[in-house]
Amino acid sequence: MTTITTPITRADRAKNPYFYIPFEIPTGTTRIDVTLAYPKAEDCVIDLGAFDPRDKGYPTEEGFRGWSGGAHDSFFIATDDATPGYIHGDIPPGRWNVILGLYKIPETGTEASVTITLDSAARPLAPQPARTFPIRREPGWYKGDLHCHTFHSDAKGAPELLHAAAQQAGLDFLAIADHNTITQRRYFHPHSSPDLIFVRAMEITTAVGHANVYGVDDWIDFRMTQPSDAHTLAQSVHDKGGLLSINHDKPTIPRDYELPEIDCMEVWQSTGWPGTGFPSSATSAASPPGFAFQPSAAPTITSPTASCPKARSFSPAPPQSSGSTNFPKMPSSPP
Repeated sequence: MTTITTPITRADRAKNPYFYIPFEIPTGTTRIDVTLAYPKAEDCVIDLGAFDPRDKGYPTEEGFRGWSGGAHDSFFIATDDATPGYIHGDIPPGRWNVILGLYKIPETGTEASVTITLDSAARPLAPQPARTFPIRREPGWYKGDLHCHTFHSDAKGAPELLHAAAQQAGLDFLAIADHNTITQRRYFHPHSSPDLIFVRAMEITTAVGHANVYGVDDWIDFRMTQPSDAHTLAQSVHDKGGLLSINHDKPTIPRDYELPEIDCMEVWQSTGWPGTGFPSSATSAASPPGFAFQPSAAPTITSPTASCPKARSFSPAPPQSSGSTNFPKMPSSPP
């Protein structure tokens, strides 16, 4: 067991909002346990994640091993299993990094301690989940939800509960966009079916804004540190054939850099449509940069509040709308 303690200042955050604590992994390691300790406070919030030696810096396509944000203070990664939000599998020897997201650092600075425990007991090497390709060919309308979370990031609900809630609501598709991770696919890849298609998604989550990525199986690097990185993000998503949607764009979020090439944008977030008595959450629609979208009586609704199934009722939208999110049904493979 090794404990690494380091001071962190606002100057560190100004230089880079991501702070790296390197540690060495010897050959034969089959499990890594990491615990973070720091004096939590309203003005002191630190996120947690990990990268293996394949990470070459932003933007990388390899080396990501997990992210739990501020939802957890510890994680494990093993060859056969991992904490939700973290990727199990081969543990290459070499220099790994615990990554700390410096969301809030007090004026006087703080101190963070990371405790690392390694194990080399024999364990199997479990495969990654295989994508399935369910298809719906019937004409009509799809009804679904484009923005949900599970306990693979900051929600309390398990994937099984979210699945059951979506079935109960009669949804045709569901996009599970956990924050900065793709490990929710351990459950949703094998359970996607023609009756309920699970759309591949991930929410890029930073201190200056959030965006959903749809239709990409790979993890997308979220570690943006300068305005031009937003364009790097968009290019990465589009190179992989995905869609990029700006999330909950609200006045408190500063717009201090040029809008990248996006495909969609959430333009309505609320617990209900005014004057209707019908609950709703958010509207996502194709919208050219610089234009606002005026929702009609049959909006496209996603739900940032769908983090936990027990707290989410997939209720109908306003009159003349057939459900949460409606798109024409077309014969095609799922995103």
